[in-house]
Amino acid sequence: MATIEKRTTGDGKTSYRVKIRMKGEKPVSATFDKMTIAKTWISQTETEIKQGRYFQKSEGRKHTLGDLIDKYLPTIEKKKDYSNAKRHLEWWKERIGEKFIADITPALLSQIKDELANGMTPQGKKRSPATVNRYLISLSGVLSKAAGEQGYIETSPMTKVKKLDEPEGRIRFLSEQERDALLDACRNSRNKMLYPITVLALSTGMRRGEILSIRWRNVDFDRKRI
Repeated sequence: MATIEKRTTGDGKTSYRVKIRMKGEKPVSATFDKMTIAKTWISQTETEIKQGRYFQKSEGRKHTLGDLIDKYLPTIEKKKDYSNAKRHLEWWKERIGEKFIADITPALLSQIKDELANGMTPQGKKRSPATVNRYLISLSGVLSKAAGEQGYIETSPMTKVKKLDEPEGRIRFLSEQERDALLDACRNSRNKMLYPITVLALSTGMRRGEILSIRWRNVDFDRKRI
């Protein structure tokens, strides 16, 4: 239920104080100069409260991106790529750290993505698409947490930002001479397991971790299979 209280100051200025009370929710209030704006706000706010979006939106205007980055960094300190993520996030903090999390939109992120793509690294080189995408991925962790367990925004705006296309990595196969040289080196290695491991890798395409995890129970001698 909403109520509107008309107020007039001593100098004749009129304002409208609005209060909305809905069962099971905290009361909210705001003041407007015009009745039409007050009524529009009531309609929008009541809808958002019913849909569970109003208080979340309100939280998004209490926390800046810089604050969230400062809280996020200690949670990833033990991750392997922490130094790069920290460098990326410090860049984001300097660029838009003062903005409230609710004001960070897909359009803003897309604009900054283009700035990154056209900008230069400290070494004077143009950033590659892969590098730009790493910046986006680092920030995505902060925004996902804000939309998830912190509940400051409804969804992460990064989900609507398209990553740059990255060129396919180079695929190279050993020549016959290179393969023979590799096997000879493995035979002569002090590690007696290196040769059979390499032969198995070349013959099956198995990865190192898969080969090293093989146990005798995984080997079927009758059918000659692993």
